[in-house]
Amino acid sequence: MLKSKIIFFLSFFFITSSLVNAQLLNSVKLKNGSILYGKIIEHRPDSIIKIKDRCGNLWAFQYTEIESFNGKYKTKKEHIEPAIPFQFGFELGVAAFGGYYDPGLSFILSGKYALNDRISVGISTGAEYFEIPLLPAAGEIHLDIFKRRATPYLYVKGGYGFKLLPDEANNEYTSKYRGGPLFGAGIGIKKRFNPEFAMTFSIGYRHQQTFEERDYLFEDWWRSDYTRQYFMNRTAFKIGFVF
Repeated sequence: MLKSKIIFFLSFFFITSSLVNAQLLNSVKLKNGSILYGKIIEHRPDSIIKIKDRCGNLWAFQYTEIESFNGKYKTKKEHIEPAIPFQFGFELGVAAFGGYYDPGLSFILSGKYALNDRISVGISTGAEYFEIPLLPAAGEIHLDIFKRRATPYLYVKGGYGFKLLPDEANNEYTSKYRGGPLFGAGIGIKKRFNPEFAMTFSIGYRHQQTFEERDYLFEDWWRSDYTRQYFMNRTAFKIGFVF
């Protein structure tokens, strides 16, 4: 009689423990029909899921491979409302660490059109200072790495900076200024709060050329005419708003 009770309680204990452990484990059903039981240790929406099974093996799956969780919950995806196709933006920036030249400053306005969920193209203009004030006119391409509200992105731009500084003429010399080609590329972080507003921060490379031609009315041993072309290569830091 005592032996029967001991066997009963041991059986009840093991069955209860198994049920409790089963409740603590997650089940992941794949689209190929496989079901895996274990503990989810990493869960990135629209990216990957890592799960450790009951034998201690670690499995990683793409989010697109998964059909459901725990038998009744569909794959949880971060709901992202698409951004409006055409958006305006403005950026404030500084371009520094370019040798002995003064840091460059920029205020840029842009208009971009989304070709799809991740790629957008656009044009930009504004006001910049690279030894002389410039009016930049550039084309841009942006690539979002992920389809998320917060995502890193890549950008590249190219165009021309037109001078805003008038030519000089005085009783000593005349000076003529010209702008020049511009180029930029870098990486940034974009945080989208809703389909109509986002903030960005980026760091990248910035190249700008300008020209100066000076003619002295009277030349001497320490003054002579010259023509200079400036090649400025800077590290650009920018913060922006898209709406």
